[in-house]
Amino acid sequence: MEREIGDVRPSATDDHRDPAGDDALSAWLESLPPCPGLPYTDEQIAAADAEAEADLAAGRFYPNSVVAEWLGTWGRPDYKPFQEWLKSSG
Repeated sequence: MEREIGDVRPSATDDHRDPAGDDALSAWLESLPPCPGLPYTDEQIAAADAEAEADLAAGRFYPNSVVAEWLGTWGRPDYKPFQEWLKSSG
């Protein structure tokens, strides 16, 4: 199979994996400092996920069409936080 410059499709002979395997990559990732933009701990993320799952199971969610309409206000002068927008769009 002939490939051209810029062709990023893998071929059967492409194997760019580190011979040390996934364990070395995982260890390296774990050694990195926390990302400054993501101050949440694993426990906080797990708690937020559990809360979201409970809300979903209890039927406490908004249809995609409502969320999409609100997202359409982002970057516009009429933007409001979601709950405030819900009250005003009535």
